[in-house]
Amino acid sequence: MDHRQIELVQQSFAQAERFRPHLIITFYSELFAIEPSLKPLFKGDMELQRRKLAGLLKQVIESLHEPEALLPEVRALAMRHVGYGVQERYYDLVGKALRRAEARTWRCLHG
Repeated sequence: MDHRQIELVQQSFAQAERFRPHLIITFYSELFAIEPSLKPLFKGDMELQRRKLAGLLKQVIESLHEPEALLPEVRALAMRHVGYGVQERYYDLVGKALRRAEARTWRCLHG
């Protein structure tokens, strides 16, 4: 991404801040609709899980100018996820669920 694209993403994200809770809830709904077998991986408090994901998304967006600054945290997160039973093939499912959640949130907000 070039500087201008990063700025656009960050501005869009800031404008959509108030809709983030809807996006996150919709994400998990989409993920479990795509692959119901993933639901048992989420054994803890889903509200806490949603807050963690929302915080991570915000951190990623804020770090787009310096993505290497996120590498240590992302590596640690990946290692924890391996311990939870996450498999490599799940990452495509997560991406698909995120795109679908974004589209559903957009439609919901804009008719």
